[in-house]
Amino acid sequence: MNFLDVIAISSRKFCRCSWLFLAVLVSACSNTPKFQLQQDILAAGLSPDEVSVLMLPLSGDANELAFAADRPMQPASTMKLLTTSVALDLLGNNWRGETQLLVQKTDLDRQTLSGPLIVQGRSNTDLSYGELNFMLQQLYDQGVRHIPAGLQFDRENFSPNRPSPIAEPFDDAPRARYNHVPDPLMLQQNMHWLSLQSVAKGVKGWFSPGWPTLQFDLTALKLVDVACDTFSIHQQQIVVEQLSTELAPELAPEQLSPEQLSPKQWQLKIVGEFPANCQWQGQLELLDRDLNLQLAVQSYWRQLGGTMGNSVIFKQADVDSQLLVQHLGRPLPEIVSRINKFSDNALARLVYANLAEPVEHSETAPTTLQMADYRVHHWFKQHKIPTAGLVIDNGSGLSRSAQISARQLAGILAASWSSRYSAEFVASLPLAGVDGTLLQRLKNGPAWQRARLKTGTLRDVTALAGYVWDSHNRPWIFVGFVNAAHAPTKGRPLLDKWVQQLAGQ
Repeated sequence: MNFLDVIAISSRKFCRCSWLFLAVLVSACSNTPKFQLQQDILAAGLSPDEVSVLMLPLSGDANELAFAADRPMQPASTMKLLTTSVALDLLGNNWRGETQLLVQKTDLDRQTLSGPLIVQGRSNTDLSYGELNFMLQQLYDQGVRHIPAGLQFDRENFSPNRPSPIAEPFDDAPRARYNHVPDPLMLQQNMHWLSLQSVAKGVKGWFSPGWPTLQFDLTALKLVDVACDTFSIHQQQIVVEQLSTELAPELAPEQLSPEQLSPKQWQLKIVGEFPANCQWQGQLELLDRDLNLQLAVQSYWRQLGGTMGNSVIFKQADVDSQLLVQHLGRPLPEIVSRINKFSDNALARLVYANLAEPVEHSETAPTTLQMADYRVHHWFKQHKIPTAGLVIDNGSGLSRSAQISARQLAGILAASWSSRYSAEFVASLPLAGVDGTLLQRLKNGPAWQRARLKTGTLRDVTALAGYVWDSHNRPWIFVGFVNAAHAPTKGRPLLDKWVQQLAGQ
């Protein structure tokens, strides 16, 4: 074989390789959907600097579609994808919160406790009023009857252990359910059901659950001649005050008689205006969380026939405290499903806080949220996801400072897709037109039942992120953000259009 033969053979091989490479390139290009992203943005009445989108194929046989995918944007509730994905990886499927009733070691097998009943919270997402009542029933069934020293609340595994009472509210509805800031000792997100109705001489109403030691006063809620739909409970003043003050007897708690353990009386008063010919009802935080928990425990205990002092202290339980009753919350995958399908802010914030490693309380120690932020950034580094511009805040997306880029969120979705918890994570996302926050969305068109997406909505923010399967059943990551005035009305149809178009390819 001479030199020219070698050249000829090499040329034929090169040509075959070149045609093969070109065929693969053409195939990848032909599998990439045709989008006119900038034209669609302008047609929706939005400017290019208000939109970010990334469509990333998971099958590897198509090219990504992107517009400003590296720009940090406000994500609204799509930030919950970060919290739930990282939590499943770091905490594991078997993680669950708990609430415990403990006593001092010396109080085991005693009918009358010398120390307080310790209520210890460890991020139980499912402690309802009914479950608390059942826990106290179990305590009563073990023979405990009298607790003259009162209560001790332990939520010390967070720092600070409860939200600041002077923290700036997110909006003008700080008592609303979506604004609840959780702590480790959470009782039904501190919610009460309130019902108000105008009558001839004023306003009548009730709230549930009600406590025997808490009176309800609506005499300062005046009738006014305005439309019923103008009423906002958050514009009214809610006042809670103690009606009676006990004189401290010159006796140790264990020496007090049942008569000396009579409960303190409280009054809940609503001051403001209520429309005539109107009825209103809804859920909100009526009471301070500590007072509500105190009244709940005392009321249920006394209904069982026990006695309890009025003292409440806040401190960590001693290491030798004895466990008498325990309530476990749901395992993490069930909590993640609730967070992603129904966008539960309080649960998301609680799970995010649990990403923090426990630290000793001190003035120089980092807060729980700072520790959670550090651990998430470390997780990003492990998964080779850039962190430039990332601001997590509280992990729920209910924030004006939180921001993340479409590419960063897509990196999280890609990591979750290939992870050991992929099945739990993907199933936690709303299915288009079927359930969760997508129940009434994407019902018509190719995306119906072919997309699992987390929604996000704030004033001037709309977002959509998750997975979309195209007509060939190939999975794609979809992340879209719109940060603009009237984003929900202008941006939501645009994001839905792109999802439908991607699913139809």
